[in-house]
Amino acid sequence: MKEEKKNKFTFIYLFGGGILKEDFWIRHVKMILLVCFLFVIFIGNRYSYIKQMGRIDKLEKELIVLKRTSFAIKNNLIDYGRRTKVLERVNEQGLSIELPDRPPFILDK
Repeated sequence: MKEEKKNKFTFIYLFGGGILKEDFWIRHVKMILLVCFLFVIFIGNRYSYIKQMGRIDKLEKELIVLKRTSFAIKNNLIDYGRRTKVLERVNEQGLSIELPDRPPFILDK
């Protein structure tokens, strides 16, 4: 009997498919298939995670660029709304608009 077990695990036995006939594999085929299925799910989940992280990184970089652009536009709008800039543009256009000397006031009823 000992000689049969020693000779049983030969190269031809292992790669010829004889190991798959062992009682262990036959009894645990459901568990092995479940583990393989879980590995496939795990690999798919990891792939999806990596893909989403790449998309998030790309969107964060785009957000930084858009924030900088927005900040520059906001500064330009503030600059164009200053009293001195408005007076310069009015004079360049040749409009006959004058600024009031007194500030506005509210009339009471």
